[in-house]
Amino acid sequence: MTRQVAGMVASLCMFMYCFVPTVGTAASAATPSFVEAVWSQTDALGHAAIYYADRQQDAPWSEPVRITDDQFDNLHPVIADGPDGRKWVVWSAVNQPDFFIHYSILAGGVWSAPRAIPSGLSSNTAPFVAVDDSNVAWVVWSGNDGVSNDEIYFSRCRAGKWDKPVRLNPKNEVPDILPQIAIAKGKPPVVTWLGFRDGEYHRLQSSRRGASWSKPVEISDAAEAATEQAAREIALPATVKHPERAFIHVIY
Repeated sequence: MTRQVAGMVASLCMFMYCFVPTVGTAASAATPSFVEAVWSQTDALGHAAIYYADRQQDAPWSEPVRITDDQFDNLHPVIADGPDGRKWVVWSAVNQPDFFIHYSILAGGVWSAPRAIPSGLSSNTAPFVAVDDSNVAWVVWSGNDGVSNDEIYFSRCRAGKWDKPVRLNPKNEVPDILPQIAIAKGKPPVVTWLGFRDGEYHRLQSSRRGASWSKPVEISDAAEAATEQAAREIALPATVKHPERAFIHVIY
C-alpha cells in the first residue's frame, strides 16, 4: 500500500513491515545517505521489545539499542525525525486486555523512558508518526471506544503536552484502520488509511485544513511496485529475526 505525498514521502506497509523513504530524488536513482530501523523482537522472557539501529550510506549497521524493558508486548514501531534532531519512536503496547500507544524520544544521545499517549479509548493500535517544521509530533492510530468499530484518531505533542485525541474520519459503522501520516516541508499533514466501504477495504486520504480535516477521498496505490522494490533493496540489521516486524526510515 503506497502513496506519494507532495513529492517528498512515500510509504509502504505490509502487515507490520513498513518502509518510509524521505526523498529528494527518485528512491531508485540514489544511494541512501542515512538509514534507520526500529523493530519488535521477543526477548528471553517472552516479551516483545523495541530496538533501534542506524547506518550511514554503505557503512555497517550500528549496534542495536533496546528502547523498552517492561512487561508489555511492544509491537508496530515507527520512527520520525524532527528538524531539531530529536527522534520519535511510537508503537503499540499490549498488556491484555489493554492496548496503549507508547512513545520514546531520542535527545542528546539518550532514549527517554516509554510513556503512554493518553486517549481514554478501549484500545489503541497501529500508530504512525510524523514531525512538522515546528517540531510538533503528530500521531495517528486505529482506536476503539468499546462501542463502535475502529476509527482513525490523531493527537499532537506541543510543548511536551499531548492534545486530547480526536477522531479524524467521519463517524460511520464500518472499520477504519492502518493509518499513515506524512508532512512535507511547508505543507499540512496528510493522512491515508484503509476504510471498509462497499464490502472491501479502500485506501482513503484526508488533509489537514486549518483546525479540521478534509473530506476523505479514495486514492490509488499506483506507486506500490516502485516502493516495494526500493524496500527489498535495503538489508535490515542481521539481528532482526522477523522482518515483518520492522520499520525502515530512509534519507536520500
